[in-house]
Amino acid sequence: SRASASAGDRDQYYRSCVAECSSAERCAMWQPGSSLRMLGWSCEHDCRYRCMWQATDARTAAGGRTLQYHGKWPFVRVFGVQEPVSAFFSAVNGLGLG
Repeated sequence: SRASASAGDRDQYYRSCVAECSSAERCAMWQPGSSLRMLGWSCEHDCRYRCMWQATDARTAAGGRTLQYHGKWPFVRVFGVQEPVSAFFSAVNGLGLG
């Protein structure tokens, strides 16, 4: 619900960016890389990621603080994997190696 959304999710810059980026017209032209396709990223998920960084960059350039988005701090995506260090340790733990 909107009341439980993170501060970044409520940020008007972020919301406007996601709305524009994930429009039907733009998503119809979206061409994800192979890693995003393989990992099941959608146009909307990619828009949220890109807009999170645009909003974060704009906010920090203006001297503002970094906000959380979807309950998490901004993360770097590596080959389509969100939070690669966490994903690595989860995989190791899942294999019983941790």
